[in-house]
Formats: sequence, C-alpha cells, structure tokens
Amino acid sequence: MKKFKSHFLSLRGIIYFFLCVLFIYFTFWFINGRSNRKVTIGTYISNVIHQQQEELSSLSDYIVTTIGSDSLSEENGLSGLFYNNDLINESIGIYIFRDDILEFWNNNGILVDEADFDQICNQNDILQVENGYYLIQCTQYDSIRILLVKLIYASYPIENAYFLNGFTEIFGSAARNFMICEAREGAFPVMDQHGKLLFYLTEKTEGFVAHTNTETVVGFIFILVILSFIYLVIYKIYGRITYFVQRPLHKLFFYFADLLIIQFLLRSFDHYLFPFDTQLFHPVLYSSGFLFPSMGFLILHLHASLFVAISFFVFFPFKKKTFSRWYRFFRLIVFSFSFQFVLILMVFFAENIFLNASVPISFTEIYTQNIWSYFVFAAVGLLAISSLLIAFRIFTLFYDEAENDHYRYLAFFAILIINATWLIYAQRTGIFLCVYLFLFFLIGMRFHKKEKQNVESPSVFFLYFIISSALFTFLIYNINILKSNQQQLLTAQQLSADNDPMFEFLFPDVRNRIASDTIIKRLLASNGDLTFEDENIIYERISELYIIGSFDRYSVERTFCSPERQLLIQPENITVNCADYFDDLIISKGRKANAEGLYLIDDNVQGIYYLSVIPFIQDELDAWKIDTVNLYLEFYFKYIPEGLGYPELLIDESRGLIREIANYSFATYKNGILVYKFGSYLYPQRFKDSFDSIGEFLKLNGFNHFSQSSGNDTVIIVSKKTKSIADAIAPFSYFFFLISFFGFVVLLSINHKYYLKKFAFTFRMKLQMLILSSLLVSFVIIGLSTIYYITNVYKEKNNDFLAEKTQSILIELEHKLKNEDLTKENLHDYLHQLLLKFSLVFFSDINIFDLNGRLIASSRPEIFDQGLISKLMNPMAFKAMNIENKLFYLHQEHIGNGQYLSSYVPFKDAQGNALAYINLPYFAKESERRNEISTLVLAYINIFLLLMGISVTLVLILSRRLTQPLQMIQQKMRMVRIDKVNEKIAWRGKDEIGQLVTQYNTLLDQLAESAGRLARSERESAWREMARQVAHEIKNPLTPMRLSVQYLLKAWNEKDADIDQKLNNTTQTLINQIDTLSSIASAFSDFANMPVNKPVTIQLELLIQQIVTLFDNRENILFQLEMPENEELIIVADQGNINRIFTNIIKNSIQAIGNKENGVIKIWVESHKDNYFIAISDNGKGMTENEKQKVFTPNFTTKSSGMGIGLSMVYNMISAAGGTISFETEQGSGTTFHIVLPKSI
Repeated sequence: MKKFKSHFLSLRGIIYFFLCVLFIYFTFWFINGRSNRKVTIGTYISNVIHQQQEELSSLSDYIVTTIGSDSLSEENGLSGLFYNNDLINESIGIYIFRDDILEFWNNNGILVDEADFDQICNQNDILQVENGYYLIQCTQYDSIRILLVKLIYASYPIENAYFLNGFTEIFGSAARNFMICEAREGAFPVMDQHGKLLFYLTEKTEGFVAHTNTETVVGFIFILVILSFIYLVIYKIYGRITYFVQRPLHKLFFYFADLLIIQFLLRSFDHYLFPFDTQLFHPVLYSSGFLFPSMGFLILHLHASLFVAISFFVFFPFKKKTFSRWYRFFRLIVFSFSFQFVLILMVFFAENIFLNASVPISFTEIYTQNIWSYFVFAAVGLLAISSLLIAFRIFTLFYDEAENDHYRYLAFFAILIINATWLIYAQRTGIFLCVYLFLFFLIGMRFHKKEKQNVESPSVFFLYFIISSALFTFLIYNINILKSNQQQLLTAQQLSADNDPMFEFLFPDVRNRIASDTIIKRLLASNGDLTFEDENIIYERISELYIIGSFDRYSVERTFCSPERQLLIQPENITVNCADYFDDLIISKGRKANAEGLYLIDDNVQGIYYLSVIPFIQDELDAWKIDTVNLYLEFYFKYIPEGLGYPELLIDESRGLIREIANYSFATYKNGILVYKFGSYLYPQRFKDSFDSIGEFLKLNGFNHFSQSSGNDTVIIVSKKTKSIADAIAPFSYFFFLISFFGFVVLLSINHKYYLKKFAFTFRMKLQMLILSSLLVSFVIIGLSTIYYITNVYKEKNNDFLAEKTQSILIELEHKLKNEDLTKENLHDYLHQLLLKFSLVFFSDINIFDLNGRLIASSRPEIFDQGLISKLMNPMAFKAMNIENKLFYLHQEHIGNGQYLSSYVPFKDAQGNALAYINLPYFAKESERRNEISTLVLAYINIFLLLMGISVTLVLILSRRLTQPLQMIQQKMRMVRIDKVNEKIAWRGKDEIGQLVTQYNTLLDQLAESAGRLARSERESAWREMARQVAHEIKNPLTPMRLSVQYLLKAWNEKDADIDQKLNNTTQTLINQIDTLSSIASAFSDFANMPVNKPVTIQLELLIQQIVTLFDNRENILFQLEMPENEELIIVADQGNINRIFTNIIKNSIQAIGNKENGVIKIWVESHKDNYFIAISDNGKGMTENEKQKVFTPNFTTKSSGMGIGLSMVYNMISAAGGTISFETEQGSGTTFHIVLPKSI
C-alpha cells in the first residue's frame, strides 16, 4: 500500500492526475458550451462580422487615398489600380465605378451587376446573390463609387469538392453547423456593428457539414490522447495492486471491463463529449450498425481495442502447468482455432470498414483523398496491430503447449481445413486468407524455434507486417472492384431510365399555375408581339416562382410561339416556323408522358428530355390581336455535362451523383446501331460487333463494360477503364507504412529496453545504417527531382499545347466572325452554338469577352448562369489584354476550390483592331495533370519500397559478409587464454583484414612466449610460496614438540619423581603435534589434486537437502530452504566437489553466526533459462572491506584456526564445474554467496 501511495505522489502520478482533471474540465466545458450554443456561435459570428466591417472600412479609406493621389491620371482613368498588387491580391472583392461604369475589379468570382449599384448599396450591408451572402461596403468619392464585398456564406446551386456551402473559414469550424435563414421562432438575430439586423441564424438539423477543418481533427486527436492517458492510468493502477499482480487473468478481465465501461459512457454521453457536429460522428462517412455507428466511434473503439490487445500481450500468464496428454492436445486445438479466428475476424472487420466507408479511397489518385480517407487508413492500422498482437500471443501459447512439431502441424491444419471449407465460399478473399494463415503459422514456427526466448524479435513482426499489407492490398483490390461494379450498375440503371415519375407527378400542378398566372396573361395581352424585355420578365417569373424544388436539376429553355413567329436554328443557320418546329419534334421523336401537355422526347442523347406545351387562348385575354400563343418549356437533364471543360465541376454530389462518373464512357444503341456515345472509349457502330449479352459485365480492350436494356430496343452501355497491375498493388505502400509505423511504435512502447538493446549501435549496425540512409536519401532526392522535372516538363508541354490550341481556335473564329459585330444581342445564340461546336472539336471550352471585360458568349454558359463565377473577365487577364495589349496571356485561375490554366488572345478585325478577347479555360487538363502526377508518385513509392526491400536484404547479407572476419577475430580474441595454446587465424587475403589477422597471429606468438615465461615465474613463485607456507605450517607444531622434549630431558636428568607422568604427557603432546603435521600434509595434498574432476548426473535439490540435514542440529540457527516446484534440478559435475562446496560454505556460515541468537541460514534456488541460481545467506558477523578483497585467496582466513584454503578450493571447484561464484557482505549484517551452475543439457 505504501508503494501504491508513493507511486501516485511521484511525478508520473501528478501528470496522470492532471490529465484526468483536464479531461473532466474539457467535458464540462463542452457541456456548458452546448447549452447556449446558438447564442454563443451567433455572438461569435457577430464579432467576426464587426471585425470584417472594420477591415472593409479601412480598405475603403485606403482606396480613396490611393485614388486621390497623383499616381492616377485622368487620361488613364482607374487602370493604374490594376498595377497595385495590394488591391489585386486582396481577398476582399473590390469594384470601382466611374460614372456608373465599372472600371476596376480584382475578383471575378462575385456576381455584380453595374445596373444594380444603387440597389445594392441601399441594402443593409448584406448582399445576397446566386452563390452566397456577401458583406458589403459602399463609398462615394466625387464621381467614383467603390463597392467592397466579402463572402461570408456560400450557397452555390451545386455542391461538390470544388463548391462547399456554408459559412467561410474566417468563422471557424463551429459556424459551419449553422445556416442563414428567414425570420422564424428560435432563430438568432445577427447584428452589424451599428446594431442593424443583418440576418437570422439557426442550427442545421438535417444533412451534414461537408467541410474538413483543422479544429475538428486536432480536437479529436486531443480526445484520443486524453483517453490514452486514462487507459494508461488504469493500466498502472492494476500493475500496483498485489491481488491482480498475482492473478494476471483477473487483471486482464477487469481491465477489459473497465475499457468496455468507458466505451459505453462515450456512447451514452456522445452528444456532450463530442461537440464536433461534422461528418466524423455522422453516418454519412461510415456506418456499420450499432457497433460502429460512425467514423468517430470506429476510431475510438479500435483505439480502445489496441490497449486491450497490449494488455493481453503483456499481462497474459505463461506459467506452465502439467496436464494430461489429451487435455493438452485439446488446449492445442483451442489455441489453434483462437489465433486463426482472430486473424479471420481482422479480415472481416477490415472488409466491413472498406465496404461501408463513403470516403474516397483511391490509391492512384492522391488528390481525390481528404482527411477522412486517412482516418480510414488509421482505423485499418489500429485493427491490424490489435489483431496481430493478440494472434501472436495466442500463437505463443499454442507453440508452448505442444511437445513437438507433429502435434502443432496436426492441430493447425485440422482447424485450417475446417476454416478453408467455408472461407473459400463465404469470403471473396477466402483462398488468399487461407494462404495468409499458413504463412502466419510458418513464420511463427520459424522464429519460435530460432529465437526461443526472444520470440518478440522485430524480424518476425516485420514479416507479419509485410504479409498483412499484402492481404489488405488484395482485400481492397477486390472491394474496389465490387464497389466499382455496383456503382457502374447503378449508373447504368440511372441512364437507362428515360423518364422521371416524380417530375411527371408534380408537373401538372405547375403547368396549371403557369397557365392561370394573371401577370403573364397581362403581359401577353398588352402586346401583339412580345418584346425581348417582356419575354425576359415572363421567363424570370416562371423560373423564380414555378421551376423550383425538384425541377432545379433540369436545364430549362422557354419559348413563346405565335403563329407567325420564326426561329433561327443554329449553327445550321436555318429559319423555321416556331410552332411547326416544336410540333414536328413532338410528332417525330416524342411520346406522351403521364401528364397533360407533357411529352417525352427521344433525342438519342443520354439524359431525360421533356417538352411541355402550355397554350394561351384568345378567349381568355381581352385585348389580344392574335389567335393563340403557345409557351413551350423544354426540360433537359444530363447525368454528365458534355465537353471536356468542366465535367467534374458541374457534378452535384448532393444529389447522389459521384465525381467518378465523369471518368465513365457511355453509349446508346437503338436497334443495334450506335446513336450516341460519350467518353474516351471507341464504341463499335453495331452492338453485336463487340457485345454478346445484356445485363452482364464484360472486360474488353482495357475497359469493364456493363449493358442495360432501356426498352424500345434501346441498350445503354456504361464503360470504365479497368485497373492495371500498378493500380492493384498501389495500396501496398500505404498499408505497409501505416501498419509498420503503428506496429513498431506499439512494440517499442511495450518493450523498449529489449529493442534498444537489439538495435545497439554495433559496427555492423552503423555500417548498415550508413548504407541504408545513403540509399534512402538517394532515392528520395532522385524521386523528388524526377517528380519536379516531370511536373515542369508536363507544365511546359501543357502551356505550349494550350498556346497552339488557342491560336487554332482564334484562326477558326476569325474565319467565321471576321465581318460580324460580336456585341449584337441577336448573335448571342449563334455565338453559343458556334463555340459549343468548336469546343467539341478542340476539346476545350471557349469564352468570348468584350473590350470592357464582360462576357459575350460561352460554350458552357451554365457556369455563369448558375452563379458559379461572374461574367467579368479575370482582372489580371484584363490588365494583360486591355492595358498592356499583350498578344497572348496564360496564367492560373480558380473557380471555387478548383484551379486550372486559362489562356487569352485578342480577337481582331481585318484592320488589326481588337474586337473582343478569346479565353480558353483548360480545367480538364489540370485534373489530368494531377492524376498523372499522383500515379507517378505512387508508382515511384512502390518501386522505392521494392528497391528498399532488395537493398535491405543485400545490405544485411553484405554487412554480415563484411563483418564476418571481424566477428571471427572477436570470437578468437574472446577465446584467448594465457594458460593454454591459442589457435591462430588462417586468412589468405592481403587486405586490411589480412593485415589485422597477421598482427593478431603475431601477438599470439608473443603472448605464448610471455605466457611461458610467466608460467615458469609463477611455478617458481608458487614453489617458493608453497615452501614458505609448508615451512611455516610445519614450524608451528615443531616448536611445542622441541619444548616438550627439552622439558622431558630436564626432568630425566633431575630424576624427577613424576617422570612417568611427564613422559606420558610429553608423549601425548608429540602425538598431537604429529597429527597436526599429518593434517597439514593431507590438506596441501588435496589442494594440489583438486583439478581432477569426475562429472556425474546430480539431483541438486536432494544433495542440498542432505547437507542441510547434517548441519540442522543447532538450536540457535534456523535453516530456510526454497526450491522450484514441480521441477527436477539436474546438473552434471563432480559429486564430491559439489558436496564439499556446499559443506564448506554452510560451515563457514555456521562459524560466522557462532553463538548468536536467532541465527538464520537461507538457501534458495531459482531456475533461469540454461542455469540454476543458488544463494546461501546468513545473518552472521559479515566481513570488513579488507577481508572482502581476500576471500578467495589461499592462506586467508577470518577464523583463529584453519589454513584459509577452503574458499579458494570452492572457487576452483565451481569454475571446474562451469559455474561462477560471487558474494555480498555487510559487516554486522551477514554474507550472501551467489552460485551459478549450468543445467544438464
């Protein structure tokens, strides 16, 4: 208990306590913060808006000062501002008008109309347009008006990776959970700095936040760190409690239960603990039922499972018990089943993660991944490490349970065959999984045999990481094929649908409301011929009031047709009667839909095309001068926008479309003949030329095709490029890096002392590290240089290609439009059709801007019509074209979060006067460039791993070969003995190693010569010492013998009356001294004959017990004996010597205790690996420092009698038995002798 308290009073305990308090504070902080969250966030948004308003005001003052300076002349107008980098690079949108004409702008992503300047500035500091809400600042300076706009809330009509809706990043991550709304109950009003209402704020109740941000990720990692310390505290507590230390299974069970309770609490109070209402804790990212309802809980639970696995790996008992043979075989079967089941479960959960994850997991397109993709990889890494730790420990139990390999192989294959029978049928990766189990078994068997006690070698885990990475690579390859096929099938079903039931259900009501609209009727009645302005008013009214909601995904064309009205069909330049055109279209290609006045048009193009006729009859209008006016509404929906310019940009992922659909190819066959195709695949003209069946997948020409019947003899084919071998093995590098990183971090934290010792910086290790680091640096430098070079070459190639294409388009347009006034409104439709035609020919979108930087026409007007970008020219391009009069300008532009190359050239007339500016946005090539670079990077990483694997193998082999002579020399030097003949090294080489060997052999010769001289000197010294000692020992009894004889002679001469008695006494004295001389001779004879050794098998525990029994007859001394249970202690040594060793030491202990009360002699034996550790301790008088130095020296003794050769003989006898002896002593406390004897092999 004292140790437990001292632990928590230590620095570590304080740290643990502080972290727990921090976690509690963190929890309550969020609980309190969530209670008034709307008010808190609303106040925060208001404060940020106040700061932004101050920035707008400061920027306005700066612009006014700049305009009022002498740097801007009246002749040049405001064009000089385009050279002000502070204004051009400003994130705030700047629009400056002179006399109501826009002369400067720094941003073309904001929708600003010159005609609405007064209306904009009369609003309450908030401007709402198609793509969002803007904070505005209006300033008047003479005839100059300044409009500053700052985007605060994006509301794009489509949503994908390039267009993210919600509050911008300046408001932080918490604001993205809120939205701007109309005045309603519970909405929070947001005011400006003057207390004026800006808008209302409410919390999102549906959907999810499509943003990933640093705060969310860091906050979640922070929670993981806190939980890790809590788990560690519990781990440490159990390690300090004696009950659990003695019962590891109980400790493991309770630790698992504690972590399970924590997971239950996290799930129960998730709303308070996790305030990040993002995709992380939303099922949209990942959901697998109750167990893993979201990505966040998946990571949390797998994180806890890792600690459970570590505790199992560390805690599990290995105390071997004796069981019957059949019961041991049963346990062997159970262990075999258990470790295989854990690995199968690992694959099952990994497959579940990949199948249910809705994040992009493209291993060949790095740019498509987001932060949640790496969360998926982290989850798989945690799963793999947890499973491998548990499986490895169970395999260790499995290996130790069997008596030989026959039982191990029998038990393993018995379970493997049972598993294989259902895995091959139930799992897509069944065969590969069986191979994985077999490899896991072989690796485990190999290293358990080789390493024995060090089975946790890094090498075994390194191999496990390799085969696990290969397994996951094969698994993700199959799952990606499955998901791709499912998506391809779903796409084919969507494309094969030629009608929209929901549209047909809702449209009758819309049609009736339009037909009965009095404002439309009034406009129609006021004029016999509708003007262009009247038509636009009616069109805008229809779009704003009626074509909304479910109709938003359709492109709508509105046309009023009177009996006399003519239509100009472009680009054919044909004039036809308006009503006749639509009537012919209905008759030739239409069929009646399930709604009055609605027809489904079959135009042989992918998508759905509805045509509705809404007649306005004369009787319904009082002042009409015509019979009938028909309103024709064309609804057209395309799954994939045509052209190569912005297909990914226009895919609305919020409506269920995926970005990958832009990589598909499509074809429509009617009556077996190709009538439409889209994409890169070259479809045959006839269906039967390449395709045999419908409703099945077919691999052909590097593509995977799926055909779907659409009725009326129509077949839809969806094709996608198949994965190459490089794509299939691409995930290996991801998994290997991830699993290796997690694995070695965990292993290092579990047993850092062993691994640090394993990787000690020996000469071989230094050599290996030097070579590998050199190769690593070389590979990295070469890879980065290659990628940099290829990227630049690709960029330059793209620039040249775009320049050539721009000139080609310019020549074609000059040929077609050299005599046309491009600013005429009646040419807009013609220009659009012409640009669309050229865009399909040149595979690039085309925009035309006038000399003031306003859009005239575009091949893709929906980009501008949907408010994704304004109709203003890029300001940098406008400066280059209009002010600097450049003939060609190329630079990077962005739309939303997407970047692309964009080129500009002036369009001139025959006299060389600029009429307009031609713009080619090259978005498709930018996407292609990113994909090619990501493919290159991934291919290089896989090649790098392969080369590094080969390099590591070669380095290990070569370093072993190179250091082998040094190891041999080291081994020989270790075996050098001065008392025997040493073997020389034979080396033929004449390199540095050869010189070292030669020097070594020379030193051996010198050592042998020196050893000879030393031996002779020692022998002479030994004989002198022996003679001195013998003389000394003999002299001691001779003195009393001489005195006794002299005393007897004196008594004889004096005729002593007691001569008989004195003779008897003298005789007895002489006999005693003669016995002493005899014992001296015997002792020195035994010392001389000691090296003679006769080894036999000895049961050590019986011998020690017998010796203790002989001496256990003293009342003041208690003998304590401790031996290992259920184990025989067998050694091979000379039995007489071993007997004398223990007899001598125990006798010395008894003599050291003497008559002391409560004397204790403790003898205990421990079994470790290949040796027995014996300790003999007493609580006698101990020894002084001077006595400690001479314990094993002959002739030294602490007793009043004896010759001091007992312990020196013990030392020699233990050495002859292959053991060692050492001692510990403290004067007044006692002495402990430690003996190590080798086990019998």
